[in-house]
Amino acid sequence: MNKVEVPILKSKLKRHSKIKEQILNIINNNSFNEWSQKDDYINDNIHKVDWFKANDPDREWFKIIQQPLYETLLDMAKSIGFTEIALEHVWFQQYQTQGKHGWHSHGFNYTGVYYLEFNKKENPPTQFLYPCSLKDKFFIDVEEGDIISFPSFIIHRAPVNTSSKNKTIISFNYDLRIPNSNLTKE
Repeated sequence: MNKVEVPILKSKLKRHSKIKEQILNIINNNSFNEWSQKDDYINDNIHKVDWFKANDPDREWFKIIQQPLYETLLDMAKSIGFTEIALEHVWFQQYQTQGKHGWHSHGFNYTGVYYLEFNKKENPPTQFLYPCSLKDKFFIDVEEGDIISFPSFIIHRAPVNTSSKNKTIISFNYDLRIPNSNLTKE
């Protein structure tokens, strides 16, 4: 099988330092769903999540991040030749000690993770499977405030958080739209 490189993008979220505490206060001081499931396929233990409201624009924390997230993703999309994006689903997941999210993929053309609360020395980053091998795993070197964005078909997971420090991420799906017209001129 021929291996094809796919763009995995990385950037800093615009205004991370200004919005981090506001969003964490909302998440930490309110009750949210927990997601735990274990069967032959799924092995998840997510302590706080609002995936079930991923399309709700009225969530207090979402109103804080919406504009900086959109601006950052649009800049990332422009770096690979697109001039417009459609942000479709946005939700958060908080992993406390022993929190994890098993292997999975998403719909849409791109998926991303924003590391809102992340201790690089203690929390595990997102782990990926190489699309053409499915046996080889890799990580992207990230730190708090980073966004990584990757094609939605890439299988990934949140490994077990063995730390006593919370890992809180905001995940999202979006579509890249309208290639830059300069790319299509011959």
